[in-house]
Amino acid sequence: LKHMETDTISIYELQGLSFREYLSLKVNKKFPPFKLENILRQSEWISAEISSKIKPFAYFEDYLQFGYYPVFDDGIVDFQGNLENLLNTIMDVDLPLLCGVEAKNIEKMKQLLGTLAQNSPYSPKMKHLADEIDTSRITISQYLRHLEKTKFIKLLYETEGDENKKPEKIFAENTNLLYLFENKVDRNQTFLVNQLSYEHNVACKGKYFLINDRFTLGFDPKKDGTSGYYCIADDIEFGTDSQIPLWLFGFLY
Repeated sequence: LKHMETDTISIYELQGLSFREYLSLKVNKKFPPFKLENILRQSEWISAEISSKIKPFAYFEDYLQFGYYPVFDDGIVDFQGNLENLLNTIMDVDLPLLCGVEAKNIEKMKQLLGTLAQNSPYSPKMKHLADEIDTSRITISQYLRHLEKTKFIKLLYETEGDENKKPEKIFAENTNLLYLFENKVDRNQTFLVNQLSYEHNVACKGKYFLINDRFTLGFDPKKDGTSGYYCIADDIEFGTDSQIPLWLFGFLY
């Protein structure tokens, strides 16, 4: 938004819908959010309470495809067209205005975004990315920061606060973008990182996620029983004493 009296630019960040917010709009019912600590320690009770009012799996797939952005009533075909138009507008107009990216470099950034989204989660090889779009590694690092600023990608580091180092992994910012770029390989991790990142610090160590330097989350049942580790499952509706339903993290905000 441009303030005419000061000729300055203000940026207002609007978070996409959580799974909880999507459900509230979809079925016209109110559902309360839950704190992360409660979801980790009381998933059996919380998931049973929610499932007594609505069946989350009846809506979860649609949310992953087109529920994050609040323009889902037009159907999946129109939604993806609208999302692609939004992406191009942000790239062609907002990036030059807000980040100082020269117009001649926008196509390279679109190419970079396509590579990252199609291969998300991506373990970055900076030289490979630089060679692919014919630029330098320093420029790639700048482009990554710009793409994260515009909420197209999420950069995760081995330790929260390591932003000056190479990212450990690069995720598409949300699962709707995965579907736009026809990547359905690892939507579970993308959903988890997206829902957690709004209010929590997320670091990445291999295939595990460190949240707020306190909790380790992952999808590996073999690690279950390790102190401070919480195992997530994408195919269960109700929490158990050893696994937390993935969908339940959509009730964080």
